[in-house]
Amino acid sequence: MFRVVRRISFLALGLAALAISDFARAQDASPGTDLPAAYSQAMTKFQAGDYAAAASSLEALVGRVEFSPQLEPIYYTIGSAYFNAANYPKAIAAFKTYQAKFPKGQHAGGVAFAIAQSNLLSKNYKEAAAQMAQLANDPALHDQALLFQAEASKAAGKIDDAIGALVKLIGSDIKTADAMQGATMLAQLYAQKGDGPKALQTLEMIHQRVGLVDNVMELNALTVQLGDKFYGNQQYKEALGCYRFAYPREQIARLQNERIAALQRQLDDNLAAVRANPSEIAQLAPRNNQIKDEIATTQKLLAEFQKLPTITPAIYLRLGRCFYELDRKWESVVVYQEILDRFKDSSEREPALFGLVVALADINQPARAEKRCEEYLRDFKNGPNAATVGYLLGAVALQAGDPKAAETYFGRVLDAQPNSKFREQIRYLTANAKFTSGDYDGAVTAYKKYLNEFPKGDNPEDVKYRIALCALFAGKYQDALNQLEDYVKNHPNGVFLSDAKYRVAVCKYAASVYDEVIADCQAWEKQFPHNAQLGEVLALLGDAYAASNREAAAIPIYIRSYQTATTDEVMNYSLFAASKLLQKKSEWEKVGDLFSAFVKDKPDNPTVVTALYWMGKAKAHEGKVDEAKKLAADTIKKYIDDPNREAVEQLISQLAQLCVKKKKPGDGEAAASPTPEADPGGELEQLLSPSSASNSPTAKARIIFAKAELARLRRQPVEVEKNLSEIARDFKPDDLSPLLLGEVGDHLLAAGRLDSAAEFYQRLMDDFPKSQMIDFAYNGLGEIAYQKKDYTKALQLFNDGLDKIAAAQKLKDITVGRAKTLLAFGKLDDAQKAFEQVASVREWRGETTAFAVYSLGEIAAKRNKWAEANAYFQRVFVGYQKFLPWVAKSYIASGESFEKLGKTQEAVNTYREMLRNEKLANFTETNQARKRLEALGQGS
Repeated sequence: MFRVVRRISFLALGLAALAISDFARAQDASPGTDLPAAYSQAMTKFQAGDYAAAASSLEALVGRVEFSPQLEPIYYTIGSAYFNAANYPKAIAAFKTYQAKFPKGQHAGGVAFAIAQSNLLSKNYKEAAAQMAQLANDPALHDQALLFQAEASKAAGKIDDAIGALVKLIGSDIKTADAMQGATMLAQLYAQKGDGPKALQTLEMIHQRVGLVDNVMELNALTVQLGDKFYGNQQYKEALGCYRFAYPREQIARLQNERIAALQRQLDDNLAAVRANPSEIAQLAPRNNQIKDEIATTQKLLAEFQKLPTITPAIYLRLGRCFYELDRKWESVVVYQEILDRFKDSSEREPALFGLVVALADINQPARAEKRCEEYLRDFKNGPNAATVGYLLGAVALQAGDPKAAETYFGRVLDAQPNSKFREQIRYLTANAKFTSGDYDGAVTAYKKYLNEFPKGDNPEDVKYRIALCALFAGKYQDALNQLEDYVKNHPNGVFLSDAKYRVAVCKYAASVYDEVIADCQAWEKQFPHNAQLGEVLALLGDAYAASNREAAAIPIYIRSYQTATTDEVMNYSLFAASKLLQKKSEWEKVGDLFSAFVKDKPDNPTVVTALYWMGKAKAHEGKVDEAKKLAADTIKKYIDDPNREAVEQLISQLAQLCVKKKKPGDGEAAASPTPEADPGGELEQLLSPSSASNSPTAKARIIFAKAELARLRRQPVEVEKNLSEIARDFKPDDLSPLLLGEVGDHLLAAGRLDSAAEFYQRLMDDFPKSQMIDFAYNGLGEIAYQKKDYTKALQLFNDGLDKIAAAQKLKDITVGRAKTLLAFGKLDDAQKAFEQVASVREWRGETTAFAVYSLGEIAAKRNKWAEANAYFQRVFVGYQKFLPWVAKSYIASGESFEKLGKTQEAVNTYREMLRNEKLANFTETNQARKRLEALGQGS
């Protein structure tokens, strides 16, 4: 707040002194009276800042003389002295005396303003506001009067009145320093009222006229304070707007230097004017002194500001938080990252890193979040958010589908921070991690620890229910049944009641009591007719009917299940379960109708393409081969450009089969006379036209794949390889569908082009994680890592292929890959178990079994158990004679085993037996056998 009346100017004092001198000569003064001298003494006190003494002296002076208009300056000075002495009641009284004696005096306007200002300073806000409102009609006082009117109204709690005065002051544009000061106050008042848009609009006006701002640092601080006020009121959009108006350090320094330069130019212009006209010195000298003071003050403020740390990271931190709260989390990530990159040593690094962790977790970037959590705990292990970050580290590992890592992280936090505020949640999530990873016994132990430590925690019902599920998923159906029935009994209104009753029926299904399952499922539907789990329950009901040879009853139940299912998993299961039963009954027309109804009901579902495939297959079985071809071709052409439609390749294979298949007499319409068989290649190309002319890389690659499929069906392996090589050569991974990525990856891997194959597998893993072809990525990348002797990476990929994705198509390859990697690692016990598992699977009998048995021999040999090793090797060349590479390796390994056992003759016999086998003549192992015989003195 400004004190407008400060001191009388030198010119005014001179005029007053002349007036007093003339007045003294006109008075019939008593001897010894020297009015000019008394006045001069009083004004000396005024000039020295002794305002109270000056006022007393002047009052004594006017008391000694008769009233005269020439005393007007003295009466004005008395009020001014009291005002400057902060004695506002006496100032008001003196100024009112002036008004009474000089209603039209030279200082009448200034006196009225001083009275209003004295009332304001005396906290007589109502009177001050009314007086300032009246004074605002005077053009000379307009701006200052409105500014002080607003100040008085604000102090009186009349915010709307204050806003009204300031709006008048500012108008449509800020033109004066007083208007700028008013705009600053107006922005604060709008913020106080919660009117964010108007506050931001006013701030924008201020920043458009920032040259009128005396103190940019103060404006910046105010801008940030307004933002903080909005943020505290959860007005994040308005807070963001304020923070965006805040200046960075460099811009503040530039603006302040520009102000100093402008003030210096004013001073230089004034000095030039005085040199040109010395008579202006009395008027310009006070302003020049004021300018010099402003320059010195501004320079001092700037110097102090530049000693402070940069404010930019603090502003960025606020921006990041606003973006996060506005659910613009990717933008918050960018801002937090900017702080970490540009201001590595700032105090804002810790909260920025924490904010980045939280934002990354929220936008489902678990790998990046996990990395940042590790960084935080490394750099701020005792930081204010260390407990939260420790918890988040495990949580994001779970989010990333890595429950083993989550267990490790949670265990680390429990050890390092035993009193963590997240301890209960960590105990709970540790058990969940074990549950997720399939360690059901470990999960039960962990859940029981939770219950012992937090018997009245947030999750006891959930934990007890999960213990029952552990028994169910571990295959302990009777234990699970007992626990689930206890839950149902003890929690009649439990959160998991519907699921528990469903799981009870699952346990009974495992016990093959199908009638009870049927009764339970029917009762479940009556109790929970609109529950989202209805599709699953109906699927189980259908399973119970099918398992008890009531297939006719099962089919409509499966159809209802797929129609009511809330997940694609249940929908697809029930849809294809119904289809299998209809196929079993050879009711192909109904198979077609089933899938036709599905396509009509769910036209945008990803399974539509597969459904159309089965519709075509049904038509083919009905003898409607041409219709089947047209349906397949039309569907392919509709989706051929979309790499996300995985079933297109399945349809291409079907169409190729139909084209290769020879028409039997009676198929379709009977021909009037024999006609030559159509060329399958030409027919396929014609059916897929105009897709073959498409500019889409995906379509072009699929057309080539169609040719490869046709060649495969016609047993032309060279053509198959040629077409796959063309796809690998001419198309980028981004162009291909999941099936093509897997097929091309395998083709390149078999050719030894490991790096090229890795590109196709990686695209499959990154962009199609839920594809049925995802097995190819885990197996292919695992095999590449194995061949590059990166066994750590290979084992991780093979383990993930078995644990994370439950590999199906490549289950055998991934299992074998894991086993051989364990052997390469020297983990013999684990490798032995893995190869024994491979050798025991009946469906894998063949070369895979030969490799597994040979590898078991290698493991025994590494343990120096030569007799045991030899038994495995002999088992290979006796029991798996079709697989010549392993037969050759086993003969050599068996001979070496005999040598290790000191049985030279048996070794010789083994080598000679190998040489007699003409099928092994071209193997390198045959030469090794000859060399061993020579070394043993048995060469021939």
